[in-house]
Amino acid sequence: MNNDDFSLERRDRFGVDLTPMGGTTPNNGITALSIPKPLGITGWMAANAGSRVVQAAMFEATREQCRTMLTKSALENVGALSALEAHLNSVAPNGQERYQMIVDAYAVGAAMRVARW
Repeated sequence: MNNDDFSLERRDRFGVDLTPMGGTTPNNGITALSIPKPLGITGWMAANAGSRVVQAAMFEATREQCRTMLTKSALENVGALSALEAHLNSVAPNGQERYQMIVDAYAVGAAMRVARW
């Protein structure tokens, strides 16, 4: 076998070293995983801190998606209520002030819920 049959390093899509303990991997599609070295307390603390950072980022991303869905729902509801208000104004104009108060109250409440989220 010559050196063209081996690569110096293999990593998966997460950056995990797939290089066998000998330092080379044959290009035949078979890889051997190296045995991880003990991290020690400092390595463990660093890995644990990194895990907490990833968890916090995932939590914030999920929170932002929820806030976006709440905002979208509120906008759609206010739009539908406003369209209904306009229709009712043309059908029963005597209730115009009441319709507006109801829609405005909903809109203010929805805006407050989005702001609190």
